[in-house]
Amino acid sequence: MVKRGRRLYWTLFAVVGIASRALAANFPITAEQVSAATVRSGLHATAAQITLPGSIVSTTKTPVLRVESIRRMADHSMAVRMECGDASECLPFYVKIQLDENGEKAAVPNSMGQPHLVETEPRFSQRAPLIRAGEQVTLELDGEHVRICVPVISIENGRLGEKIRVRGATNHQIYRAEVTDPATLKGRF
Repeated sequence: MVKRGRRLYWTLFAVVGIASRALAANFPITAEQVSAATVRSGLHATAAQITLPGSIVSTTKTPVLRVESIRRMADHSMAVRMECGDASECLPFYVKIQLDENGEKAAVPNSMGQPHLVETEPRFSQRAPLIRAGEQVTLELDGEHVRICVPVISIENGRLGEKIRVRGATNHQIYRAEVTDPATLKGRF
């Protein structure tokens, strides 16, 4: 009877151990999954253009990934912040997307969600402001689970990457936001 009890104990121990490992399984997130998410967001990047920073894992085999933000880098690439649709599936992470083989252009979404071309060599002088005081532009405010686009009027001139003050077109509230292109600023709330 004692042998039978021990055997049952070890059998249950093994089953519970295997089940707990299955529940805590981590599935690698692949460049192909990231590529599919970029295509859904309007940023058309192939798996070959994507570099993952080491091993990124999810608690599910096929997580729903989404592009949270895009930042142009000096080395003709973009840093893209990715998140899982369900925050319990993975932690937010960044991927690097190398621009096309010419190193000149890549399709990215504009403030209306439609893809447009971004040039790595800006048409504008680095000294000349992209946004001038008095211009109406769009402020994209990003929160933890929401993105709001607000029409604003620039109070200051601003170059790419600079933080400037803008005023809400309807509510006259003052915001401080980063210049991302000639028609868009990014901020957080």
